[in-house]
Parts: sequence; C-alpha cells; structure tokens
Amino acid sequence: NGGPVIMMQICNEIGLFSWLAHQADYGGDVKERFTAWLKTRYADINGLNKLWATRYTHFNDIELPPDVDEPYSSPADRARDFDWHFFWKKYYADYLLMLVKMARDRGVTVPFYHNLPGWIYGHGHEFPVNITMYDELYGEKSDIIFGVDHIPEFVSHRNMHDDRIINDIASAMQGNKPLFAAEFQSGSREYHVVTSPREMELFYKASIANGLKGWNYYMFSQGRNPERKGYSGDTFYWFTPLTAEGERTPAFPLVQKMSKIIRTHESLFVRSERKAEVCVLFYPPYYTSELERPEQGGSKLQFVPAAIRKQAYFDGLLKVLQVLNIDYDMADLTKVSHQCLEKYKQVWAFSTDEMNAHEQQELVNYASTGGKLMIYPALPDRDLSQQPCTMLRDALQLSASGKEVIDSPLIDVMRLKDIKCANPQITFDASTFEKKDVIATTLNGKVCGFVKNLKEGEVIHLGTWLGFDTEGHKPVYQALLNRLGGNLRNATSSNDNITVRQRFTTDGRAVLFAGNYFNEAQTAALSYKHPKTGETIAFPYLKEECTFPPLYAFISPVNIELTQDHNLLHCSSDLLSIESKGREINMVLSGDRDMPGEMLLEGKNKDRIMYASLDGLEIKVIQHNGRNVLIYDHKENQEMLLSIKV
Repeated sequence: NGGPVIMMQICNEIGLFSWLAHQADYGGDVKERFTAWLKTRYADINGLNKLWATRYTHFNDIELPPDVDEPYSSPADRARDFDWHFFWKKYYADYLLMLVKMARDRGVTVPFYHNLPGWIYGHGHEFPVNITMYDELYGEKSDIIFGVDHIPEFVSHRNMHDDRIINDIASAMQGNKPLFAAEFQSGSREYHVVTSPREMELFYKASIANGLKGWNYYMFSQGRNPERKGYSGDTFYWFTPLTAEGERTPAFPLVQKMSKIIRTHESLFVRSERKAEVCVLFYPPYYTSELERPEQGGSKLQFVPAAIRKQAYFDGLLKVLQVLNIDYDMADLTKVSHQCLEKYKQVWAFSTDEMNAHEQQELVNYASTGGKLMIYPALPDRDLSQQPCTMLRDALQLSASGKEVIDSPLIDVMRLKDIKCANPQITFDASTFEKKDVIATTLNGKVCGFVKNLKEGEVIHLGTWLGFDTEGHKPVYQALLNRLGGNLRNATSSNDNITVRQRFTTDGRAVLFAGNYFNEAQTAALSYKHPKTGETIAFPYLKEECTFPPLYAFISPVNIELTQDHNLLHCSSDLLSIESKGREINMVLSGDRDMPGEMLLEGKNKDRIMYASLDGLEIKVIQHNGRNVLIYDHKENQEMLLSIKV
C-alpha cells in the first residue's frame, strides 16, 4: 500500500529437504493425494496397469512407490517413478497456491515470490533439480515470481559457468517474469568458508552480465541466535557487511560501490538482453530426479540422465560454450515451439534414451524447416513412460546398429584424432552414409557421428558425449559450432581465460563485461560490437593487449550519451556517477590498481574536448581513428573524479 514492503515471500525452499535427503514424505494424506492425482492422469486402472506392469483392481489399492534404496527392476518400474516425481510437482503447487490464497484473502496485495536453492559446496550443477520441482507454478499457472538463491561460497574458474546456467534455466522455465536473486551471497553460513570482497565483486558484476535484474543481499547483517537454540552456537552467518551490532566490515564498501554502479546504470542493466543465434535446450525431465532410485540396468537405458548430465551437459557443453565466449540462449524444450526456435541458426539438444513424442516432434519440425540441430549422445527410442517413441529416428530413417564399450574410450571426430569420450559409443551402419557425412568414428572404425539432411535443414548426431576435461575438447566443440554456422560471438577475447559478455538494448546501447576468474593475471585483446553501427571495436583501443588482474572484472556501459555531441563507448573503470553541467562532464570512477584505465569517447564534435583531468591533474586526450581516448591509472581502493571540459 505504498509502504516499504514491495514483495512477500511465500514459504521457503520447500523442495530442499526432499532433494538433500533424497527422500519423499510418506506420511499424512500423501497416499490419498497421490491416488487422486493418478485418477486425473489415467482414464482407468487398466491404463495405469499397462504402463506400470501391475495388476491393481482399483486406484485405492495402489501402493506408494518404494524409497530410494531399492534399484529399478524394469522399465515399467522407472515409468512409475516418473509419475511419483510429477505428482510431487503438483503437491508443491497445491501447497504454495493455498498459502497465496490465504494471504490474498487477508488483504495482501504485493507480489509474491518463492526462492529456489541449489548451490552446494561451491557448485550449482544440482540446482536445476530444484528448479524443475516447481513446474506446475511457472508461467501463467501462478503469479508467484521465483527467485534464485545464489550462494556460490567461492568464485573461481572452477565454477565460473554455474550462475549463468542457473539463471538461464530459471528464466527458460518460469517465462516472462523478472529474474532476481532472492538470496544473494554477502557473507557465509559456514565459518570455515571465508568469502572475500574481491571474489564477491567479480560475482556481482558477472551476475549483471548474466541477466539478473535484481538481488536481495543474504545475509546483509550477521545475526545472534536465541540462547541454546543456534545450530552453530550463538552466531548466524559470518563475514557479512554488518555485524550483529551494526558495525561495518570489509564487505560493506563493496555493497556501497555496487549500489552506486547500479544507481548510475540501472535502466541500462535492466533493459539489456543477450543477442544470440545459438540455442541450447533444457529438458526438465532429465533433472526430475530428487527421488530417483539406483539404476543398475533394470531400466535397460544406454544413458542415464542423472549419471551423465553433470559431465556431459552442465560441466561439459554449457561450460565450454562460456569458456569459448559463445553467445547462446537457453529454452525449455517442453515449452518452446519450433516456430520460436526458427530464429536460431543452430540448436543443441542433450538427449538420452528417453524423450516424449511432443518434444521429439518439435526437434524434427525445427530441422525440417531449415534449422541445424546438434543432438547427443542418443537418439531417443522411448518416452518417459518407457513406451516406444522413435520420431527422431523415423524422421532420419535410421537406427543404431550396435555399440562399443572400451577402456579409456577415444574417438576421431571432426578430423581431430584421439579425442576422449565416454562409454558407450553408439554406432551406425556405415553403408547408410556418404563418406563426407561421417563426422566421428570409434577406434575400430565404426561410425558414431554423422551429418544427415532433414528436408530443408540438417541434423548432426554424436553417439557419445565428450564432456570438457581435456584441452582437446575445445577445438571439437569449436569445429561443431563452426559447422552449424551463424554468428557465434558479439564480444571476443584473444585469451579463453578472459570471459567477455555483451548485452544490448533496443535503443542502441549495450553492456560490456570482461572478467578474469583465475588467481593470476591474464593478458588479452578484446573486441565488441558497436550497438548502433555493428562496427567491431577493440579494447584496449590503442594497445595490442591489456593485462587483467586476478579475480577481477569490469562492467562498462557502451554507447551511452554524455552530452548531445559526445557518447561514451567503453570504460575499464567502475563508473559510480555521471553528471553533465554546461560545458563540463564529471564522472566518479574507481578500479583495481593493476587494471589499466581507458575511456573511449566518440561524437559529432570530437575536436571540442578542451581539457581532461583526474583528481585535478591533467590527463592527455588522444585522438585516434576519429575518436578520443583517455588513458589513466587507478588508485587502490579510492574513488577518483574525472572532469572533461568541452
């Protein structure tokens, strides 16, 4: 009602305990609810018995599936487990919608949000499991906004890719709702995990570059637990910006600085979006596994999603795309249409033995209408109910002829030799393909990868997965990306150890991020696209390369107006404020002492810059290629005033 409360949280991380304990709730009215849900899913008990391979007479006779200790005995047993998982999505939805109604009935009018957990021990590869739990509440199914809990604990090249993947999957699943962090790390819940402001600054800037539109610091101040009640004694959270007594800590100046950066560029950050001609698909059922039981061969799967998704997908494909600085979007395969995918030059699908008919058909339709589809490591042969479903295979008019399992598996792929891969390698009859269409072979010379035309488009399939744990994997992924075509990058780096991102607005502005996730300095030359003209612009503008300090990033506005005659193209400093008065432009800057300061200006009257000073000392304005360049040094942990007279 116009007061300080702008949102209200509805409960907290309700799927967390099932995920961590790997255990469902078997008490209360769960059985009755499960039975009622099954009646909406199956027309009669005979349909259920067919898929579950059971002999129930009535729905009320159904027993709850066994807990996580009992291995799957058959494909039908696995089919039953998918029903068990999907029931819990409905259960969570019913619970949260009940709370929403209770709050609305009591006059609460502000937006509601719920938070999604998933970081554990510095990694987020299990986070998508938690995101998929709320599928019955995304999009138009509820007005709840889902915020991610970003608690990385530490930031380095080992987890540099995790937060973007989490952001992309959350956005793809919940649709047109703002992406924000409901819990955004500004301390540590564990005393032995010591967070550093330097790491957090890198993470905060990367979060903007990776699409966050807002965040809520967690915890902003340390807490004191009630006597004899605290899990960790009398203290809750450490290394926060404020102590429990309200004293400022070394983390506080970073919060101040980020607030100044956001206040200065908030409209730009919020309105900027990624431009991509590459799309990677996310298939929620592959992460619907919080209650999954041991897979010891009973389901007769070649590829078990939960067993390979970390190496093959999260830390494989999705990490290497970021290391290679590829601009890509993500889409939820269960929601996206092939018409929406047609804007992409190439689409990548991580696929196992299981995929429903609707999703297989969308992939067929995308490729048939001119798209280029990369799919690995399997062409599905069944749906999630474990019933035969071969739409992709049928469209390609082929099926696997065998498989190979060897010690230390290697393949030859895209003319690159001895590339590490995984078991098994699914093979195909060589007589089915022309030689030019074979892209991968096993050490025994069997075909395990191919290109095949599908009406107006084409499909590339690799019958194994590579991951990303050797240097030799990068050129394979790059060769596949090049083969599929399209614009792969808007911003580039000569050094893969420097991460670059560029986001664009619709009014000719952009955001440029460049970060070093390594604990040692890195040297690189960058380039980015002028958001209005499309021109490729170099950073640094005058020198061949620039040295980036360890665990540091800058985030710069691109092509923002300073005066009617002057635009700022890029700046390697943190721009904390910008003020134009008459003939003078004043900017407050800060930056790492070892990060070279460079500001690039352009405009109609480039010759009218009369004078520039930094903290009162004149700095030279260099004209180069019709633009003005200011070169300067940063002061350690100090704000600086840059004044330009025109």
